[in-house]
Amino acid sequence: MMIHQPRIDRVKSRLYCLLLSLFFFTITNNAIAQATSAEGSETEVKVDANTRLLPTLAMDNSGNFVVAYFKNASGTFSVSYQRYDASGSESGSEVTVSTTSLSTFTNPPEVALDSDGDLAIAWRRDTNNGDIYYALYNSSNVAQVTETAVTATSNVEVAPVIDMDDAGNFVIAWADGVSGGNARFQRYNSSGVAQGSAVTVGALSTSDNEVAVSMTSGGDFVVVWEDQSTDIIAQRYNSSGVAQGSAITVDGASTNVFTPDVDHDNSGNFVVTWGSIDLVVYAQRYNSSGVAQGSRITVGSLDAIIDAKNAMNPSNGDFVVIWELAATDDVYRREYTSAGAAKAAQSKVNTGTSSSLTDTGLDWSPAGNYIAVWEGGTTEAFFQRFGTASVASTPEVSLSATTTPIAENGGTTTLTATTTSAVSADEDITITYSGTATNGVDYTGSTTITILNGATTGSITITGLDDTRDDDAETITATITATETVDIGSDDDETITITDDDAAPEISIGDVTRSEGDAGTVSFDFTVSLNRESNNTVSASFATSNGTATSGSDYTANSGTVSFSAGDVSETVTVTVAGDELVENSETFSVTLSSPSNGTIDDGTGVGTINNDDAAGFTIVESSGSTDVTEAGGTDTYTVVLDAEPASDVVISVSSGDTGEATVSTSSLTFTNANWDTPQTVTVTGVDDDIIDGTQSVTITMAVVDASSNDFFDA
Repeated sequence: MMIHQPRIDRVKSRLYCLLLSLFFFTITNNAIAQATSAEGSETEVKVDANTRLLPTLAMDNSGNFVVAYFKNASGTFSVSYQRYDASGSESGSEVTVSTTSLSTFTNPPEVALDSDGDLAIAWRRDTNNGDIYYALYNSSNVAQVTETAVTATSNVEVAPVIDMDDAGNFVIAWADGVSGGNARFQRYNSSGVAQGSAVTVGALSTSDNEVAVSMTSGGDFVVVWEDQSTDIIAQRYNSSGVAQGSAITVDGASTNVFTPDVDHDNSGNFVVTWGSIDLVVYAQRYNSSGVAQGSRITVGSLDAIIDAKNAMNPSNGDFVVIWELAATDDVYRREYTSAGAAKAAQSKVNTGTSSSLTDTGLDWSPAGNYIAVWEGGTTEAFFQRFGTASVASTPEVSLSATTTPIAENGGTTTLTATTTSAVSADEDITITYSGTATNGVDYTGSTTITILNGATTGSITITGLDDTRDDDAETITATITATETVDIGSDDDETITITDDDAAPEISIGDVTRSEGDAGTVSFDFTVSLNRESNNTVSASFATSNGTATSGSDYTANSGTVSFSAGDVSETVTVTVAGDELVENSETFSVTLSSPSNGTIDDGTGVGTINNDDAAGFTIVESSGSTDVTEAGGTDTYTVVLDAEPASDVVISVSSGDTGEATVSTSSLTFTNANWDTPQTVTVTGVDDDIIDGTQSVTITMAVVDASSNDFFDA
């Protein structure tokens, strides 16, 4: 047996109506024109022998919509839905979501759509005193997630609500327990996978269990509930489920408030509506930061306390409120501007059904139309469309290019912005460039395309700039990032490739000539260069090899890799040369390049020439600056030392030019590479004679003995 159980707030509101019937009077329509006109007549959902209860509604961005409900087909109860296109015609067949554990219909099944028409639906089963379930369908009504428990506890869980962002992520909120339970929510991604755990938002009133939720197109959301102080409370959350600021007391002035509802526009502004014991529907506007905008708005008149719902125009922030007027069992609406100004007086929604109208639902599409749904007549679901769906009321602009790739040496492509209809004034389209190529370096392109008044297209030319740099093919991504009045369409970017016409760089190494020095080491720095820049990393291996110089004694062998980062054209390879005082010929060694990467070798050998800087010779040092002896056998000395180290022995002959006057202590001096820098002493002795000849000068001759000496010294 089907039990259609009224909600707690409905019973309460009916009682208030009876108690206050003495004050009842009829509200008449003041015949003020409505801001949005009804489109067609009210429509019954699925005219057949079955009954459909507690309908709810959701719309996509194109004005298509879905009505969800509990269905009774000869005693078989189900959660079902029917899709409609923007004109109100059925789209596809009725879909049965679940037939499991359904008998007591306390709360309606709640439905939500994303921008593509994918659908999420939540409802309450009769198991465990009430469990919340959900299912997920794509736009073709193919189940993506079959009925799955949001909750499965022994708590009394009721009043599920749901909303979805444009990407298909959704949030389900519900009342966990009645008579003082908690408002809770659970987030899901677009695949229907729970994101984190269920979150407790706040404690509920002891008399009401109504929760409402609204999600922005980007995934932020607001949960609204009545707390234990009988205040309407709202809490904002970001798309990750993190509370934003403190809880907001929406109505702390009234007592015994109930049936809150909330909806957003695309800018994140939101409106909260609720009913009160004073038999009035109220509304309060908020900006995206949760700051109240203006004062509380009195929407409905006396006895307007049941099933108040609101919806915001996502595009401009206007909003509409509908409610059941209990005295007449009619559904009424009233529209407001985004600033909270009423567009017209309240007016009746239903035109054909006129008895027991309950359980209203409402949604407003970015396409510009909204739809109200309600249960009425003999427990059937009805809807009424308002306004005409128009997916794109303003022209959309797209971007295209005539040619890709283009050559870097002056190749061109024409970039064209095209609108879906002619513009009514000159329209500047802002173009932003990205990619691996740089505007002004690799190409030139204007950042503005102008579409002239009355036209649908405007163009600019992109021209490649030639260079000598070795590049890979580079890309230009041109994207429409701003317009003046038209909308940016989905084809808002274009990628163009620039082809390179430069060969890989040639690698060369130079020669180095330096003196070796007498001690320590000297660095021979070989310059390795490229004949052009490259965007790639260029490298080559290098290694030293002996010429007349010998590694280990004359220089230190070296090998490795020389690398050029992008844009670099000069690097250095260093070889260490040992200094000495050895008289020798100049010597050579080589540095050779091999195994190039991202380049070719032009001059692959650098010659290092070690210049000898040591001169052959010897030095004589006379004691006291001169050599003087007496003929009576007096002596004097001088020393001889080589000026540089010889590679082999150096023999110096010593002889007196007149042995009758003076003699020398040795006829020769021998220097080796071990004692070359040690002075050797020669003693000169005067010879006595009987001749009175005064002071005499004698020449002492020293000469390198050619046959016995190093060739550098006997030259």
